[in-house]
Amino acid sequence: MIFDADGLIKLNRAGILLTVAQAYRCIVPSEVYYEAVTAGLAMHHPDAMDIDAIISSEMEIWPEPLVTSESMFGAGETAALNLFYQMGDRMANIISDDRNFRVHLTGIGCPSIVPSDVIVRMAQLKLITKERALDALDKLRPHIRVSRFIASVDGVEAVNDHSTEA
Repeated sequence: MIFDADGLIKLNRAGILLTVAQAYRCIVPSEVYYEAVTAGLAMHHPDAMDIDAIISSEMEIWPEPLVTSESMFGAGETAALNLFYQMGDRMANIISDDRNFRVHLTGIGCPSIVPSDVIVRMAQLKLITKERALDALDKLRPHIRVSRFIASVDGVEAVNDHSTEA
């Protein structure tokens, strides 16, 4: 999974970023690290320190400077997309909740997933319990669209009740 800053922040606020990082190979472009951690710490964002600890212990930071092209998106989104192309790994998903960026990704055939769907998918794969998924979605609720929240809760509710957390 390749993260943009929005994906990191939302999954952290949902209380599930560490679990995601332990379950999947997660890569953070250095530009995204700068946005979420370096700039976040400078602006005294309370979750920047937690995100830094999780990235440092469980994720890869892609340190190489990325060749960026002109883009209508910010440095983090552009870096995530360029990393996807540089890796040549069509199995990687870019985690973002930026609607315009995701529309662009879909248009060019780049797989992406929103943070709430990551939570649903982890419940479906029984990497977390339904209860933990619903709790994470509840924490994420103020930060996502109502329609996305309702669809995600429905997705978790449809999961077989015999899930066990790994």
